[in-house]
Amino acid sequence: RVAERTAELESQAEKLQLLADHDSLTGLVNYGQFTRLLDLALVRAARRGTIVVVMFIDLDGFKAVNDTWGHATGDLVLKAVADRVQARLRKEDVLARLGGDEFVILLEEVTGLEGAARVAQLALDAIRGRAEADGHPVRISGSIGISATCGQPATPGLAQSLLAEADQAMYSAKQSGKSRYAVSPHAHRPTSRMTGDTT
Repeated sequence: RVAERTAELESQAEKLQLLADHDSLTGLVNYGQFTRLLDLALVRAARRGTIVVVMFIDLDGFKAVNDTWGHATGDLVLKAVADRVQARLRKEDVLARLGGDEFVILLEEVTGLEGAARVAQLALDAIRGRAEADGHPVRISGSIGISATCGQPATPGLAQSLLAEADQAMYSAKQSGKSRYAVSPHAHRPTSRMTGDTT
């Protein structure tokens, strides 16, 4: 009985940890766990001299979905977006929901910003592919901001700086017409070609 009780307590602890680290709506990693994973990725990148990429995603047209069809339909859209984008990523990539209609992707050991651009385009296509929810027509797209660093020592505040740079780049994508990605001017650029207009 002691062994059974111990196993039960361990199972409950695992469930509580899962709830603490994941978004309750989509099941994705939440903000707190994402920042911890990003910190670890930066330590590995500094040791290996590899690239870490952060992509900040904001949905275009999501407010109209909530206003027109209600939050229940909006929740279905968020879950569908999470599933569709996750399906386009590698097993080792991390997709998190920061809250509302904001998501973020963490990539490690990509070949360069051109590789990141391919992932961003896959995410944009996945988001645009959602055309209905709960029987209602929906029209959404995504704006993505990209930041990156290569082999930089994992100094305090670096993770937050990468997130902030990706966030600012996302706003640039919105101002340029939405449904596209933009790269932070501070991103480490091991390749020369990088554009993001999808229109």
